[in-house]
Amino acid sequence: DPVFTADMPPIADLRLAASNAPTFARAFIQLHQSYRQTHERLASLDEALGREDARTRPSPWEEVRDFFHYCDNYIDSVDRVAEHFSSSLEGAGDVRAAAVATLQKVGVKVEFTNDDRVRSYDPSTKVLRISNRSVTETQTFQILLQVALIRQNALLEATLDLARFQTSEARGIAKIGLANYFAGAALMPYTQFLTAANECRHDVELLAGQFGASIEQVAHRLSTLQRPGSKGIPFFFVRVDQAGTITKRHSATRLQFARFGGACPLWNVHRAFELPAQFLRQLAETPDGARY
Repeated sequence: DPVFTADMPPIADLRLAASNAPTFARAFIQLHQSYRQTHERLASLDEALGREDARTRPSPWEEVRDFFHYCDNYIDSVDRVAEHFSSSLEGAGDVRAAAVATLQKVGVKVEFTNDDRVRSYDPSTKVLRISNRSVTETQTFQILLQVALIRQNALLEATLDLARFQTSEARGIAKIGLANYFAGAALMPYTQFLTAANECRHDVELLAGQFGASIEQVAHRLSTLQRPGSKGIPFFFVRVDQAGTITKRHSATRLQFARFGGACPLWNVHRAFELPAQFLRQLAETPDGARY
Protein backbone atom coordinates (compact mmCIF):
# COMPACT_ATOMS: atom_id res chain seq x y z
CA ASP A 1 0.00 0.00 0.00
CA PRO A 2 1.39 3.46 -0.93
CA VAL A 3 0.67 4.67 2.60
CA PHE A 4 3.71 2.68 3.78
CA THR A 5 6.08 3.95 1.08
CA ALA A 6 7.73 6.58 3.25
CA ASP A 7 8.69 4.17 6.03
CA MET A 8 8.43 0.58 4.85
CA PRO A 9 9.23 -1.86 7.69
CA PRO A 10 11.84 -4.49 6.78
CA ILE A 11 10.59 -7.97 5.89
CA ALA A 12 12.35 -9.41 8.94
CA ASP A 13 10.25 -7.22 11.24
CA LEU A 14 7.07 -8.30 9.47
CA ARG A 15 7.96 -11.97 9.84
CA LEU A 16 8.81 -11.44 13.51
CA ALA A 17 5.47 -9.73 14.16
CA ALA A 18 3.56 -12.47 12.34
CA SER A 19 5.26 -15.27 14.25
CA ASN A 20 5.42 -13.68 17.72
CA ALA A 21 2.09 -11.81 17.67
CA PRO A 22 -0.23 -13.51 15.16
CA THR A 23 -3.39 -12.10 16.76
CA PHE A 24 -2.01 -8.58 16.47
CA ALA A 25 -1.02 -9.25 12.86
CA ARG A 26 -4.53 -10.41 11.96
CA ALA A 27 -6.06 -7.40 13.72
CA PHE A 28 -3.72 -5.11 11.77
CA ILE A 29 -4.78 -6.70 8.48
CA GLN A 30 -8.45 -6.23 9.40
CA LEU A 31 -7.74 -2.60 10.26
CA HIS A 32 -6.07 -2.09 6.90
CA GLN A 33 -9.01 -3.68 5.10
CA SER A 34 -11.38 -1.29 6.86
CA TYR A 35 -9.12 1.59 5.89
CA ARG A 36 -9.22 0.54 2.23
CA GLN A 37 -13.00 0.21 2.28
CA THR A 38 -13.36 3.67 3.80
CA HIS A 39 -10.93 5.07 1.22
CA GLU A 40 -13.01 3.56 -1.59
CA ARG A 41 -16.23 4.99 -0.14
CA LEU A 42 -14.68 8.45 0.06
CA ALA A 43 -13.47 8.13 -3.52
CA SER A 44 -17.01 7.25 -4.59
CA LEU A 45 -18.35 10.25 -2.68
CA ASP A 46 -15.80 12.55 -4.35
CA GLU A 47 -16.90 11.21 -7.71
CA ALA A 48 -20.56 11.77 -6.88
CA LEU A 49 -19.95 15.32 -5.67
CA GLY A 50 -17.97 16.04 -8.81
CA ARG A 51 -20.83 15.18 -11.16
CA GLU A 52 -22.66 18.09 -12.76
CA ASP A 53 -26.01 16.69 -11.62
CA ALA A 54 -24.91 16.04 -8.04
CA ARG A 55 -26.48 19.25 -6.75
CA THR A 56 -29.82 18.38 -8.34
CA ARG A 57 -29.94 14.95 -6.70
CA PRO A 58 -29.86 15.31 -2.91
CA SER A 59 -29.42 12.23 -0.78
CA PRO A 60 -32.58 10.79 0.80
CA TRP A 61 -31.53 12.14 4.21
CA GLU A 62 -30.95 15.62 2.74
CA GLU A 63 -34.31 15.51 0.99
CA VAL A 64 -36.09 14.70 4.25
CA ARG A 65 -34.13 17.31 6.17
CA ASP A 66 -35.05 19.95 3.57
CA PHE A 67 -38.72 18.93 3.82
CA PHE A 68 -38.84 19.58 7.55
CA HIS A 69 -36.83 22.79 7.20
CA TYR A 70 -39.15 24.23 4.55
CA CYS A 71 -42.10 23.42 6.83
CA ASP A 72 -40.38 25.40 9.63
CA ASN A 73 -40.14 22.03 11.38
CA TYR A 74 -43.90 22.16 12.03
CA ILE A 75 -46.33 19.65 10.48
CA ASP A 76 -49.79 21.03 11.19
CA SER A 77 -51.98 18.01 10.40
CA VAL A 78 -49.85 15.58 12.41
CA ASP A 79 -49.45 18.04 15.28
CA ARG A 80 -53.19 18.65 15.64
CA VAL A 81 -54.10 14.96 15.51
CA ALA A 82 -51.51 14.23 18.19
CA GLU A 83 -52.88 17.08 20.32
CA HIS A 84 -56.40 15.71 19.95
CA PHE A 85 -55.15 12.28 21.05
CA SER A 86 -53.88 13.77 24.32
CA SER A 87 -56.57 16.41 24.85
CA SER A 88 -58.65 14.37 27.31
CA LEU A 89 -55.69 13.06 29.28
CA GLU A 90 -53.79 14.34 32.28
CA GLY A 91 -50.09 13.69 32.68
CA ALA A 92 -47.56 11.50 30.91
CA GLY A 93 -48.76 8.39 32.73
CA ASP A 94 -52.20 8.77 31.16
CA VAL A 95 -50.63 9.29 27.73
CA ARG A 96 -48.66 6.08 28.09
CA ALA A 97 -51.70 4.10 29.29
CA ALA A 98 -53.84 5.54 26.50
CA ALA A 99 -51.20 4.62 23.92
CA VAL A 100 -51.05 1.02 25.16
CA ALA A 101 -54.86 0.81 25.21
CA THR A 102 -55.04 2.21 21.68
CA LEU A 103 -52.70 -0.49 20.41
CA GLN A 104 -54.58 -3.20 22.28
CA LYS A 105 -57.81 -2.17 20.54
CA VAL A 106 -56.27 -3.14 17.20
CA GLY A 107 -54.82 -6.38 18.55
CA VAL A 108 -51.27 -5.20 19.23
CA LYS A 109 -49.72 -6.54 22.42
CA VAL A 110 -47.05 -4.49 24.21
CA GLU A 111 -44.34 -6.50 25.95
CA PHE A 112 -41.49 -5.13 28.06
CA THR A 113 -38.36 -7.21 27.60
CA ASN A 114 -34.71 -7.17 28.61
CA ASP A 115 -33.65 -6.74 24.99
CA ASP A 116 -30.80 -4.45 23.94
CA ARG A 117 -32.94 -2.96 21.18
CA VAL A 118 -35.02 0.02 22.27
CA ARG A 119 -38.04 -1.26 20.38
CA SER A 120 -39.04 -3.90 17.86
CA TYR A 121 -42.36 -4.70 16.24
CA ASP A 122 -43.33 -8.02 14.68
CA PRO A 123 -46.27 -7.43 12.31
CA SER A 124 -46.90 -11.17 11.94
CA THR A 125 -47.58 -11.65 15.66
CA LYS A 126 -48.60 -8.01 16.29
CA VAL A 127 -46.26 -7.80 19.27
CA LEU A 128 -44.45 -4.57 20.16
CA ARG A 129 -41.41 -5.19 22.34
CA ILE A 130 -40.04 -2.33 24.42
CA SER A 131 -36.74 -2.60 26.27
CA ASN A 132 -36.87 -2.41 30.07
CA ARG A 133 -33.35 -0.99 29.89
CA SER A 134 -34.66 2.25 28.41
CA VAL A 135 -35.78 5.09 30.65
CA THR A 136 -39.51 5.64 31.09
CA GLU A 137 -39.54 8.68 28.79
CA THR A 138 -38.05 6.67 25.94
CA GLN A 139 -40.45 3.78 26.48
CA THR A 140 -43.48 6.07 26.34
CA PHE A 141 -42.15 7.79 23.23
CA GLN A 142 -41.60 4.48 21.42
CA ILE A 143 -45.12 3.27 22.24
CA LEU A 144 -46.56 6.52 20.86
CA LEU A 145 -44.43 6.11 17.74
CA GLN A 146 -46.07 2.74 17.12
CA VAL A 147 -49.49 4.31 17.63
CA ALA A 148 -48.65 6.74 14.83
CA LEU A 149 -47.46 4.00 12.47
CA ILE A 150 -50.56 1.85 12.99
CA ARG A 151 -53.45 4.14 13.92
CA GLN A 152 -52.39 7.22 11.93
CA ASN A 153 -50.90 5.48 8.90
CA ALA A 154 -53.39 7.08 6.49
CA LEU A 155 -52.52 10.56 7.77
CA LEU A 156 -48.79 9.89 7.47
CA GLU A 157 -49.18 8.54 3.93
CA ALA A 158 -51.29 11.53 2.87
CA THR A 159 -48.66 13.90 4.25
CA LEU A 160 -45.95 12.02 2.38
CA ASP A 161 -47.97 12.20 -0.85
CA LEU A 162 -48.07 15.98 -0.58
CA ALA A 163 -44.31 16.12 -0.02
CA ARG A 164 -43.59 14.29 -3.31
CA PHE A 165 -40.27 12.75 -2.35
CA GLN A 166 -38.06 11.68 -5.24
CA THR A 167 -37.17 8.24 -3.87
CA SER A 168 -38.88 5.53 -1.87
CA GLU A 169 -35.95 5.60 0.55
CA ALA A 170 -36.55 9.28 1.33
CA ARG A 171 -40.25 8.57 1.77
CA GLY A 172 -39.49 5.76 4.22
CA ILE A 173 -37.14 7.96 6.25
CA ALA A 174 -39.70 10.76 6.31
CA LYS A 175 -42.44 8.42 7.50
CA ILE A 176 -40.41 7.49 10.56
CA GLY A 177 -39.71 11.18 11.06
CA LEU A 178 -43.43 11.96 10.98
CA ALA A 179 -44.17 9.12 13.39
CA ASN A 180 -41.54 10.52 15.73
CA TYR A 181 -43.13 13.93 15.32
CA PHE A 182 -46.52 12.51 16.33
CA ALA A 183 -44.99 10.86 19.40
CA GLY A 184 -43.40 14.09 20.59
CA ALA A 185 -46.54 16.11 19.90
CA ALA A 186 -48.73 13.61 21.76
CA LEU A 187 -46.41 13.57 24.74
CA MET A 188 -46.22 17.38 24.74
CA PRO A 189 -49.50 18.73 23.24
CA TYR A 190 -48.99 22.01 21.40
CA THR A 191 -51.19 24.50 23.25
CA GLN A 192 -50.49 23.09 26.69
CA PHE A 193 -46.76 22.84 26.04
CA LEU A 194 -46.46 26.33 24.53
CA THR A 195 -48.28 27.84 27.52
CA ALA A 196 -46.07 25.99 29.97
CA ALA A 197 -42.92 26.96 28.05
CA ASN A 198 -43.83 30.65 28.18
CA GLU A 199 -44.77 30.50 31.86
CA CYS A 200 -41.47 28.91 32.92
CA ARG A 201 -39.42 30.93 30.40
CA HIS A 202 -38.41 27.79 28.50
CA ASP A 203 -36.83 26.02 31.46
CA VAL A 204 -36.22 22.64 29.84
CA GLU A 205 -35.79 20.84 33.16
CA LEU A 206 -39.15 22.04 34.46
CA LEU A 207 -40.81 21.17 31.17
CA ALA A 208 -39.27 17.70 31.19
CA GLY A 209 -40.62 17.05 34.67
CA GLN A 210 -44.07 18.43 33.90
CA PHE A 211 -44.59 16.41 30.72
CA GLY A 212 -42.68 13.26 31.62
CA ALA A 213 -40.23 13.80 28.78
CA SER A 214 -36.47 13.73 28.44
CA ILE A 215 -34.32 16.84 28.03
CA GLU A 216 -33.72 15.93 24.38
CA GLN A 217 -37.42 15.40 23.72
CA VAL A 218 -38.23 18.80 25.22
CA ALA A 219 -35.48 20.52 23.25
CA HIS A 220 -36.72 18.91 20.04
CA ARG A 221 -40.32 19.90 20.78
CA LEU A 222 -39.31 23.51 21.36
CA SER A 223 -37.96 23.59 17.80
CA THR A 224 -41.42 22.69 16.40
CA LEU A 225 -43.56 25.43 17.96
CA GLN A 226 -44.39 27.28 14.74
CA ARG A 227 -48.17 26.86 14.42
CA PRO A 228 -49.63 29.77 12.41
CA GLY A 229 -51.33 32.21 14.76
CA SER A 230 -49.75 30.63 17.83
CA LYS A 231 -46.02 30.58 17.28
CA GLY A 232 -43.40 30.13 19.95
CA ILE A 233 -39.83 31.37 19.91
CA PRO A 234 -38.05 29.88 16.86
CA PHE A 235 -35.41 27.45 18.09
CA PHE A 236 -32.90 25.34 16.25
CA PHE A 237 -31.96 21.97 17.70
CA VAL A 238 -28.66 20.14 17.23
CA ARG A 239 -27.40 16.88 18.70
CA VAL A 240 -23.71 16.05 18.37
CA ASP A 241 -21.44 13.23 19.44
CA GLN A 242 -18.05 13.59 21.12
CA ALA A 243 -16.30 13.73 17.75
CA GLY A 244 -18.35 16.79 16.82
CA THR A 245 -20.45 14.94 14.25
CA ILE A 246 -24.01 16.24 14.00
CA THR A 247 -26.32 13.26 14.54
CA LYS A 248 -29.63 15.12 14.58
CA ARG A 249 -30.64 18.60 13.48
CA HIS A 250 -33.87 20.56 13.20
CA SER A 251 -34.50 24.26 12.79
CA ALA A 252 -37.49 26.56 13.02
CA THR A 253 -35.16 29.46 12.20
CA ARG A 254 -33.57 30.59 8.95
CA LEU A 255 -30.34 28.92 10.02
CA GLN A 256 -29.35 26.23 7.52
CA PHE A 257 -26.79 23.67 8.64
CA ALA A 258 -23.89 22.71 6.40
CA ARG A 259 -24.62 19.57 4.39
CA PHE A 260 -21.17 18.17 5.10
CA GLY A 261 -18.91 18.26 8.14
CA GLY A 262 -19.64 18.62 11.83
CA ALA A 263 -20.76 21.33 14.19
CA CYS A 264 -19.02 24.69 14.34
CA PRO A 265 -15.87 24.28 16.48
CA LEU A 266 -16.64 27.58 18.23
CA TRP A 267 -19.90 26.29 19.70
CA ASN A 268 -19.69 25.50 23.41
CA VAL A 269 -21.68 22.31 22.81
CA HIS A 270 -18.34 20.50 22.61
CA ARG A 271 -17.69 21.34 26.28
CA ALA A 272 -20.93 19.67 27.35
CA PHE A 273 -19.26 16.26 27.43
CA GLU A 274 -16.82 17.59 30.03
CA LEU A 275 -19.61 19.07 32.19
CA PRO A 276 -22.43 16.52 32.49
CA ALA A 277 -25.75 17.64 33.98
CA GLN A 278 -24.86 21.30 33.47
CA PHE A 279 -26.41 23.80 31.07
CA LEU A 280 -24.02 25.96 29.04
CA ARG A 281 -25.14 29.23 27.47
CA GLN A 282 -23.63 30.98 24.49
CA LEU A 283 -24.43 33.88 22.17
CA ALA A 284 -23.68 32.98 18.55
CA GLU A 285 -23.73 35.19 15.46
CA THR A 286 -23.82 33.77 11.93
CA PRO A 287 -22.22 35.46 8.89
CA ASP A 288 -25.60 36.91 7.86
CA GLY A 289 -25.71 38.89 11.12
CA ALA A 290 -28.37 36.80 12.85
CA ARG A 291 -27.83 36.16 16.55
CA TYR A 292 -28.87 33.09 18.50
